[in-house]
Amino acid sequence: MKRKHLYDNVELEDLHLKEIPDNIAMYACHGTYEIRNNKITSLKNAPTFVKGNFNCSDNKLTSLQYGPEEVQGNYNCDGNILISLDGIATIIGPRLTLDSNRLTSLNGLPASILNNNKSLSFSENRISSLDGYGFESVQFYDFFFLDNKVTSLKGSPNNVKGSYDCSLNPITSFEGGPTNINHNFYGMELKNLQSLKGFPKYVANNVFLSMTDMLRIFPDYTKNDRNVIIQTIRDICNVGGRISVD
Repeated sequence: MKRKHLYDNVELEDLHLKEIPDNIAMYACHGTYEIRNNKITSLKNAPTFVKGNFNCSDNKLTSLQYGPEEVQGNYNCDGNILISLDGIATIIGPRLTLDSNRLTSLNGLPASILNNNKSLSFSENRISSLDGYGFESVQFYDFFFLDNKVTSLKGSPNNVKGSYDCSLNPITSFEGGPTNINHNFYGMELKNLQSLKGFPKYVANNVFLSMTDMLRIFPDYTKNDRNVIIQTIRDICNVGGRISVD
C-alpha cells in the first residue's frame, strides 16, 4: 500500500536499480526525489506529487507514464531513451530538462512551462522545428536546444531573460530567433549557416560563434581578420560583453 506522504528527500541515485521499489511507493514526496543514474525502465511507484526537484535522468526510460503529475521544483529526465512526452507532469516548476533523448517533437509539452521566466532545455534530441508550440509569446529564462535537427529559428522565443543556445543545428540564418537576450548567446558550429540575417539586436553579456561559420559568411576574410569580424557583429548587435569567434 502506498504511504500518503513522505516529509523527507528520496535519494536512490547510483544504485543499479531496475525499478522503483514497492516499499517506497508514496502519493506525495515533500522533499526532492532523486532516482538518477540507475537502470530504471518505468516510473511505476513514483509519487504523484513532488514538492522539490524530480530527477530521473540517466536511466532507461522510454516513457514518463506513471511519473508525477505535479513537480514544484525542477523536472529532469535527460539521458533516457524517450521518444515522446507522454506521461509528463502537467505542472512543473522553474526548469524542465529533456536533454539526450530521442524526441522528434515536443508535442505534449506541459502548458505550465509556457509561462514567463521558466527554463527549457531539449539539447541532443531529434527536434526539427520550433514552430507551433507558442514559444514566441513567452519570455523564457534559459532556452537551450543545441545539437538537434532544427533548420529554422521560426517559432523561437523573441525575448530570453537568461541564455539562448542554438549551436549544432542546421539553420541557414538567424531569422525567427530572439531579438533580445539578457545573458549569453551561443551559436556555435552551424554548418549550414549562410547569413547573419535575423541576428539578435541585443545581447547583455557574451556572444559565442565559430570562426568556420564566419569565414563561410565572409569568404573574403581570413582568421587574421578576427577583429574585423567581431566589429561587424557589434555593428548589428548591441553586445554588453565579449564576442568570441573561435
